[in-house]
Amino acid sequence: SAAAPAYGHYAPAKPEEHQYCREEYQTQSYSVPLVDTPLEVPVELSVPEPKKICVTKAIQINEVVCNDIKERKCFNVAITVDAVETVEQSEVKLGEPDCNTVTLTLPTQACSKPGYHY
Repeated sequence: SAAAPAYGHYAPAKPEEHQYCREEYQTQSYSVPLVDTPLEVPVELSVPEPKKICVTKAIQINEVVCNDIKERKCFNVAITVDAVETVEQSEVKLGEPDCNTVTLTLPTQACSKPGYHY
């Protein structure tokens, strides 16, 4: 957009006229790089050669030796005895529901802002 000034070179004919704005389309020229011939550059590639190096290193190997251990231990063992045990058997059965009205009272909390106590 462009604005025409109210004073100066483009001063309006009447001093009461104000500056105004309008859209102007402008063209901008610029250069774009263009490749018209391919560029061939020779490149040499090299791969590193593996080197064989022999080194003597000491390796520690742990040896595991297993032995059978025999021990004598004493502990109490349950003993079974031939006997007769008498047990009374009780049976629990569900009866008819017994519904009663009960009033529950629950604790209540009250909050107040500080400074507003009467």
